[in-house]
Amino acid sequence: MVMIPLMLGHTVICDRYVLDLMVEGMADLKDQPGRTRFGFKLLRFLPRPQQAFLVRVDPRVAFERKPDMPTLSHFRARAELYNELADRMGVTVLDGSMSPEAIHDEIWRRISKDRMAGVAG
Repeated sequence: MVMIPLMLGHTVICDRYVLDLMVEGMADLKDQPGRTRFGFKLLRFLPRPQQAFLVRVDPRVAFERKPDMPTLSHFRARAELYNELADRMGVTVLDGSMSPEAIHDEIWRRISKDRMAGVAG
């Protein structure tokens, strides 16, 4: 769903993308971050984001916000994977304790800076 708009030169913003796919798959399969199954290797064929963000939220807060998930340990395991993979993939990590407005402003500032650099370059 992102390929055609990208080919047409549009900016595409995805709420969840490769990092989320990898974390969910690895957590469900009980994989370690260093191990990459063949299916995950196929993700490299997806378009690479120019910017990627992870809003880091304490697992307890995440569990309170989404109580339909099985356990707090579910969130803790995924948080560890998100943090490790975000570091490896060069994802910008934002503090989830900031207000939604502050998070929005920071993301917008970074995206705007990149877009302006692209226009100037």
